[in-house]
Amino acid sequence: MCLSHELLGIDCPFCGMTRSFVALAHGDLGASLRLHPAGPLLFISMIVLVVAVLVTAVRRTAPLVERKRFLFAFQSVALVSLAIGVLKLVRS
Repeated sequence: MCLSHELLGIDCPFCGMTRSFVALAHGDLGASLRLHPAGPLLFISMIVLVVAVLVTAVRRTAPLVERKRFLFAFQSVALVSLAIGVLKLVRS
């Protein structure tokens, strides 16, 4: 259930993202892309984030938030996902 869809009658930029993640977790890339084109990108980036946090914790190096490359990558994935979601919203 999407609050935006229920209240305004329109899909929010991330509508379909959860179903896209579930489809990808079940190995159905095609369905994942149909449900939300940014789903696989965000899914993979979240896995990379979790691995990076674990590696940082084990190595006890500088926190990820202090690394400019990490912040740039994180912001890029977030902006691409949002842009695709907005395009999806506009096309509806």
